[in-house]
Amino acid sequence: MAYLESMAEFILDTLSEFEDISTKKMFGALAFYKGDVLFGAVMDDKFTLRAVAENESKYLSAGMIRHVVPGRKLKMPYFDVPIDVLEDRDALIHWVKTSYDDSKKLNK
Repeated sequence: MAYLESMAEFILDTLSEFEDISTKKMFGALAFYKGDVLFGAVMDDKFTLRAVAENESKYLSAGMIRHVVPGRKLKMPYFDVPIDVLEDRDALIHWVKTSYDDSKKLNK
């Protein structure tokens, strides 16, 4: 798996107002962190956000679908962000904040 550099650059630009955002290459993807909290990743040509089980329905109702790694049955807690959210800066920032809050819970 490789990630789309232009998608990663777009996300970094959108999140430029946040402090302490960093990235790290992981298994062919580019992981996004705020501080030491992993909250999202660019996998292939998709931006994905991490969710806790009790909030999955919120992500699904926003049109996000669980990210699937081709050829693997692994059920990861990541959801693909749809294009309409990517194109709406306020919506994207809302979901990044939601994912960050969810991811802090997963790190405990």
